[in-house]
Amino acid sequence: MDRSSKNRLTDKLLGQFPGEALFDRVARAVCRAGCLPRKQLYEAWEVARRVRRRFRGGRVIDLAEAWPRLKGRVLLQQADLETIQLERNDLVVSVHACGNLTDLVLERAMAARAKVAVLPCCHELKQGDLGGLQGWLDGPLAMDVMRAERLRSAGYRVMTQQIPGDITPKNRLLLAEPEIMI
Repeated sequence: MDRSSKNRLTDKLLGQFPGEALFDRVARAVCRAGCLPRKQLYEAWEVARRVRRRFRGGRVIDLAEAWPRLKGRVLLQQADLETIQLERNDLVVSVHACGNLTDLVLERAMAARAKVAVLPCCHELKQGDLGGLQGWLDGPLAMDVMRAERLRSAGYRVMTQQIPGDITPKNRLLLAEPEIMI
């Protein structure tokens, strides 16, 4: 199965996910919803696995579908990003926040001193901070390096990872949490 396919998962693909493992159950929920491309399922899964290994506890702020094991534990709320009240114990997650939305997510997380995980995409190079690095690095990488540096300068411990490239070439995962001040 091509994990990078942009074709939408539908009821016709339920048989591709026959197991009782959590991933198969999530995939079946996505197939039944019929609203998500296969690529986005695999991106979200890979990010969730890495984020869960690194961060525990607190609220997770993200957009969600119907997910197994979360019934009754998730509040689905649609609101403008700037109106969501973030707290210090929150984990702010954004998979493919296009363009400057990644920077807004980072700014909101930093303002609340919350943990954050982003998988940036659709870099707007004309408006973004490239830090003068575009002579050495391609534009999107330079922008993501500057995002990591901005977090580090704000007192965050920064971790960088990648999700598998066969899912998406835009696979840089940026994780950060406030340093504990003693």
